[in-house]
Formats: sequence, structure tokens, C-alpha cells
Amino acid sequence: MAKRIYEKARELGVESKELLKMLQDMGFEPKTASSSCTEKMEKALAEKLGEKATQPEKQGEKEPIKEKETAEDTTRKARRDAILKKIGMATGAKVSKRITVEVEPEPKTAKPKTEVPKTVEVETRPKRKDRKKLKPLRVIEHLSPRELAEVMSLDVKEVLRACMAFGVMATANQRLDLDVIETVAEELGFFAILVDEDEFRAPPEVEKVEEPEKESEKIATEDEKPEPKKPKKKKKKKKEHLPGEIKRPPVVTVMGHVDHGKTTLLDYIRKTNVVAGEKGGITQHIGAYSVETEHGKITFVDTPGHEAFTAIRARGADITDIVVLVISQDDGVMPQTKEAIRHAKAADVPIIVAINKMDLPGASSEKVKNELALQEVMVEDWGGDVLCADISALTGEGVEQLLELISLQAEMMELSANPEGAAEGVVVEALLDKFRGATATILVKKGTLKQGDSIVAGSCPGRVRSMEDERGKRLEEAGPSTPVVITGLNCVPQAGEPFKAVKNDIVAREIAEKRRAEDESKREGVAPREAMTLEDFYALFEGGKTKELNIVLKTDVDGSAEAIRNVLENLGNEEVGVKLINVDVGDISENDVLLAKASDGVVLGFNVKPDNRAKKAAKHEKVDIKLYSVIYELEADVRAALEGLLEPEVVENKIGVVEIKEIFRIPRVGDIAGCVVREGAVRRGAKIEIVRAEEVIGQAEVKGLKRYKDDVKEVAEGVECGIEIGGFKDFKVGDILNVIEVEKITRRLEK
Repeated sequence: MAKRIYEKARELGVESKELLKMLQDMGFEPKTASSSCTEKMEKALAEKLGEKATQPEKQGEKEPIKEKETAEDTTRKARRDAILKKIGMATGAKVSKRITVEVEPEPKTAKPKTEVPKTVEVETRPKRKDRKKLKPLRVIEHLSPRELAEVMSLDVKEVLRACMAFGVMATANQRLDLDVIETVAEELGFFAILVDEDEFRAPPEVEKVEEPEKESEKIATEDEKPEPKKPKKKKKKKKEHLPGEIKRPPVVTVMGHVDHGKTTLLDYIRKTNVVAGEKGGITQHIGAYSVETEHGKITFVDTPGHEAFTAIRARGADITDIVVLVISQDDGVMPQTKEAIRHAKAADVPIIVAINKMDLPGASSEKVKNELALQEVMVEDWGGDVLCADISALTGEGVEQLLELISLQAEMMELSANPEGAAEGVVVEALLDKFRGATATILVKKGTLKQGDSIVAGSCPGRVRSMEDERGKRLEEAGPSTPVVITGLNCVPQAGEPFKAVKNDIVAREIAEKRRAEDESKREGVAPREAMTLEDFYALFEGGKTKELNIVLKTDVDGSAEAIRNVLENLGNEEVGVKLINVDVGDISENDVLLAKASDGVVLGFNVKPDNRAKKAAKHEKVDIKLYSVIYELEADVRAALEGLLEPEVVENKIGVVEIKEIFRIPRVGDIAGCVVREGAVRRGAKIEIVRAEEVIGQAEVKGLKRYKDDVKEVAEGVECGIEIGGFKDFKVGDILNVIEVEKITRRLEK
């Protein structure tokens, strides 16, 4: 039997992801590290690794250093050329000469100093980039050098000097292109991360650094492809994005249908008998357990139902890294299994399938894999990318392979966190104990929580009086991905609420008071973020993100469900569409409301009604529930909502021609153009084109319109008027103004 790629990687002493990338570069098409390593792959690897082993001997000691430096310089040169090209300067010999001087400064240093002293001075600065780690820097487009200097905590002169080094002659308040910002930041020892305006103004959070890195890595990859050592370098660079971070254990949520063996599996892994002490053998609470395995530490979350998983996500907490979906081979995919799949997909969390009860006579996993394919979950054996293990939670058969797959998935995800600083995390569960008061099971996401720390969980302040693991063992501190039970909170927080360690009890109380006030204002209808209704759903998508209308659909019978599903799936086009988060039969439940909230969606009911708990949840979470008895009415409302997401068609109509006869200077206002309307009309707020010598020299706006001393909205043909032109100052007597009206036409979906 052929080995798996991760087994071959362990044999060769390299990381599985690195070996997978190597095989893909060689023209093979393995999907994941658990794919089979064929004989052809092994033969190609033997040849490749043979080349790798002999190359260093041929090149000697000096060559590799020179190659490494040249690769860095090639990347830098490519970025610099892109900048110079953008600003209209020539690229080529001059730039490469500077790079050559910088790469080999040792031999004959005196000569370059006498010939080009300025170039040598500029070249010494990029060596700040040679520090082990670049600092992450959040930026937005079109920052000025002064603003860039402020976020870097540097003198604006340093930023201007860096701009000049790339031929950008900018003033302190001039707006810079994103390419220039990224290059200048790197030059000064920072790694630019493009964020939106709100995140830029908010307190710093270090996340999502991969995308900007890929851009710079792309250039490096093209130039470095012939060099055998470059993939290692790229991987090392990828880990630099968050200083102080270390590898952390994965957080795994075990989900599946009732009695399919979720807790029995955890029981076997933890070697403790939890099931025996629980009513009916079904989990009665959320438990978070940290387990030491041969493959490292893993944190498991055992849920009593998927509602808890959704409730935590609905409050904005993404605590789960991987979902293990336990399915009994004799029952197959059941309703709660389907629900678990929907929840995992909505959360965008990778799934690992564990097919249980394989110790039974005549057990086969093919039936389960077939049913999973119908749910659009394709396991690797069926040509997909979902990892799968056949197990018996009772005997332990295949459990070791499952743990290995979890570790492999975690390795591919490169999970990391910073253990230094104040702890932050999520409340997994909380209750009021009659002996110990408010207790909470929490999961630390970053930092280290210590006994005696002042914390605030949701709107509950307190001090960590005691801290213990799931077995009741007392702990002094807890690092990232560690679940602990704490006491000392003043009240009981809700599952899914964030917690944070703060400086002292006073700060904790202040934060808690502020959050309580926000909760009260939310209850009064002044919430900072309202959930969408079907009518104003398009407001969410003004930022230009994926335009999908998320819908939870409940109907009275299966026939209605299928009919409405077909209607909704045929709505939309390449720009907008409907995403059915869940389609089910029966009345609308609280879980449907929570699922809609977590997915930023709406609940549609056909010939059904919400129960009391669903009504309360919808009111509290501000989720829109729409009820219908006619399919065409449902289709019309959804179509209208989708049409609201479509970008309108913009049409420009020329409505008038104006000639500038005189220019008046008015104090505190500026220059006013004295005009006469030659054709049509001119309106306040209209767009104008300035034409001189039959050429359009600029565009502007009619900022103000006067007739004598009166402000007017419109002036007709043949009438004189005064126009305040906004956005253009260099107008002259004799210039012609073409008045243009911009019309936005609402687009409709084709029927």
C-alpha cells in the first residue's frame, strides 16, 4: 500500500506542507498531505532530493550567501521598478547599480564612496530591513507621509527621505499610492497590512497578515524558482507576521447526531469515564477538555447540541479551529448530522469526518461517504479534500489515526498565538454554583491568565479567585488554547461572550459598566449594529463584499420546501444570489433564529409560524422573520431584496453649455465664475467638464449657483449667473462648461 505524503515527510525529516508544495511544483496533483505518495512521486522526490544534496558541494561557501542576497535584491528591485513605473520614471541600470553596491559593500569600499556618495548613503538605510522580524503596520490607501510617520512613531523627515530614495518627491501632506506606502514601510522596518478605515482608526489588532505577504512572496517566488532553497525561505517569512507568537494546540469541537458516540470518543481519548455519570449517556453540558496525545496537545469541546455552537458564533466568537463530525456507520447521515454540517460550513471551519462503530459485524463506511457526498461533503477517497477516519470509539480502533489527522490539519492551518501579555478569550459556559458563586468555563485565546488577575467577561467584572482544569486540578496560570474553570466573577456571563484580563478591579468595573450601558441602549432600540431586515438587507453590502442573501427557510411540507428552493436558487445572476443556510420542515425554532443571526441572514417561513422562544430570540437578536402563504409573494420580496444589492447603472446626460464671461474674487469664498448659459440649463450639484481650445482640461462640480444675490437651484438658457466651481481652480475667461447630469438607473433581475 502506498504511503501517505505526511508519512513520507516524516521519513525525510521535512514538514508535510513543504513536501506537498514540492510535489505540486513538480507537476503532481496531490490535494492534501494525507493523499497517497505514488511510486512516480517517490522516484521524482529521490531525483529532486539527490540534486539538492549535491548542489551545496558544487557551489562552495561563498555562492549560497551571494544567491540569498541576490534573491532579496531581486524582490526589492521588482518592487522599486513597479513604483518608478507608476510615477513615470525610467527603470533599469541605475537601480540595479545601486543594488549591486549594496550587496557587496566589503571589497573596495573607498571607490564607491568617492564616486557616488549619495547612493551609498541611501543604500545603508535598507539594511534596517535585515532585522529578524518586521513590525506589522496597519495602513489604509492614500496616507500622507505625515500620517504614515505618525503610525510608525517616526519623524516625518525619515518617511520623506525613504520616498526620495525611490524617486517619489512628496510633500508632508501629499497622498501616497498604496505601492509607495508598502515599499516605504518595508524600507523603514515595517510590514504594511491593508485594513479598512474603521479598523485603522480602532485600537490595533494583529490578524490577517497573510494576504499582503502573498503579494510580496509572489514576486519572490517567480524570481527564486530555480533556486532549491527558496521555498524554505518563503515559509519562514510567512511565520514572521506576528512577533512573539508560538505554535498553539488546535481547538476541536466534536459534533454529530445524538447517540452516535461523541462523548464516548472523548471518553476514550481522555481515558476517563464521563459518560457513566451523565443522565442517559447524553452530554448535559458544554465541556472543554485539554488532552495530551502522541501528536501534541489538543483541546476538545463537547457540545450538548449545535444550538450552543451557534449561540457562541452568533455573539461573534470563533473559538473552534476544527470540527470532528462523528457519524455512526449503521445509522448514516441523520438530521442532526446535516445540521452539524450546515453549522460548520456557515462558520467556515474545516471538517474531519469520524465514521464510528466500525467494530460491528459487516460494518462499512461507503454508505456514509455516499450520503455525505449528497450533503456536498466529499471525503478524500471520493476525490474531495475532507479528511476521514474509520473508528470505533468503544474499542479505540482508528482513534490514533483520527488524532493524527487532527494534528495534520492543525499543522496545515499554522495555528499560533502570543502567550505574553494580558489574557483574552471566550466564555464557553457559565453557571451559578450555590457553594462557589458564579463559575465560568473559559478558553484562553491569547496571552496568559494568572490566578489573581482582574478580568471582565462580557459585562461581568471580577478577579480570578481560583482556576482549575476539567479534572479539578488547581492551576496557577493558563496559556493559549487552554480551557479552565474559574471563580470570582460578580455575575454569570453568557456563553460566547469575550473575556479579557485588565490592569485592576477599577478598570474591570469601568469596562463592565460601559458594556451594560451599551446592552441597555441596544434593548431600547439604539443598538450600534442592527440585524438586517429583508427590506434594508443591501446596506450590509455597501462595502463591496460578496453579495449573497443568507436565508433560513422553514416550510410546512417537503414539497413546499423543494418548490421554494428551486425558485430561490434560480434567482440572481453573477453579481448577486441567494444562499440557503438551512431548509427544513416544521415551525420556526429558536435555533433557526440563532443560525440566521450568526450568518447575517433572515428567516423565511412558508405556512408555518415561530414558537414563543423563537419570537423572543428574534426580538432580542433583532432578526427579521417573514411569514408567507403564497410562493409568488415570497419570490417577489426576495427578488426586490436582491435587486437592492445590484449596482445601479450610471448614465451621464449633457443638459447644458455655459460660457465663462468674467471671474470675480470674493473674500472667504474664492473665485466665482460669471457665466452665461448658451444652451439648455445649469443646475446646482451638477457635474461639469471644463473645455478650453476644444479640449477637456478637467472635471468639477457646480458647488454654488447664484442669480444676482439669490441662491438658485437652476438657471435656464440665455440667462447670466454666478457659479462656484468645486474641485477645479484653474478656470479662465472664455472657458466652456459642459453641464452633465448623472442619472442612476435601478437595475432589475431578469425573469
